[in-house]
Order: sequence, then C-alpha cells, then structure tokens
Amino acid sequence: MNTGLVFRVLIVLILLSGPALADGPFGLRMGMSLDEVGASPEEVRHGLYKFTSVPRPHSGFEAYILKFAPSTGLCWIKAVGVNIQDNAYGTALRSGFSTLKEQLSTVYGQPRDMDFLMPGSIWDEPREYMMALLRKERVLGAIWDLDGERNLRQVGLIASALRRDVGYLSLEYSFTNKDACDEELQSMESQVF
Repeated sequence: MNTGLVFRVLIVLILLSGPALADGPFGLRMGMSLDEVGASPEEVRHGLYKFTSVPRPHSGFEAYILKFAPSTGLCWIKAVGVNIQDNAYGTALRSGFSTLKEQLSTVYGQPRDMDFLMPGSIWDEPREYMMALLRKERVLGAIWDLDGERNLRQVGLIASALRRDVGYLSLEYSFTNKDACDEELQSMESQVF
C-alpha cells in the first residue's frame, strides 16, 4: 500500500477529529443545525430550544437554551446553572461566580467586571446581598468582548437569585452570526400577519 496516501489520509482524519468539528463552547459551533446537536430539545419559542444535554456538558449547568435560524444555524447559547443553596450574604453564589469566571478567563482573557448596587437601593447591607439580586437592584456579572475570536462576539456570566437563599449562574455566548440570525427570525415572525 502507498505510504504517502496512508499518511495523507491520517493527516486529514486528525484535522477533522480535532477542533474543526466542535470547537465551540460545550462542543457546539456557530452555524450548527438543530439536527446536528443530536438531542431531543423542547421548543421554548420560535427559534429557541431547551436542551438538557449537549456534546460537552459542564457539571455546573442543568439546561442549555440554544437559538437557531434556518439559514444561519446556531447563533446563541445560554447555559442555565444548577441551583446554589446560599445564605443572605451570597457567599456560595459569589464563590461559584469567581470560580467560573477564573475558568472562563483562562480561555477568553480578562473580562469587564460588573459588581454594583443600583443607586437608591434600600438593600445595601452585606446581609441583603441576595435580596438585592432577587429584586434586580444588584448586578454581579462579567463580559468578555471577543470581536470574532473563535467565531464569538461576546461571552457573559451573570449571577441571579431565585429566593433569598437560592441563586444560580447563567452563561451566554453570542456568535458572530447572531445579528443575521435575529433578523432572519424576526422576518419569519413578521410573515405570520
């Protein structure tokens, strides 16, 4: 057998089995079709689908909301975190946020941090941290602006509260095709009238 041919075939297989197939977050890539994700999603609304599994899941997340348009394919991901039991100070939620932010920073660099209380909020004591999050008067987040690196425009990590003693993290990825995807879905919605 021709060793040159075998070598070329091996090189092609190595290239295809690496990052080219699913180089994006959670093993997903920009432009994938709904069928390519390979699971049975629940349609949340037009263009949005909820998955409980993805090719490369993370233990900190229990659901993945993916946005698809027929022509542009996958354009946006929201990973919804597991519930984090906490105290009024938000100790566990902030710790989880810091850990995930550090993991993301090793991949995407340093983010723009957002950690502030809205002006005039009455929930300004340390023991009211979770209540301020719950009332949406406190923001804890980090944004990575990527300008097309890895086909990503932006990555965002946000902490939220469900109750005074329960919070969760969410992680959003916007691919560079998101604007075209949104326009396509908007146009499809407009055609129903």
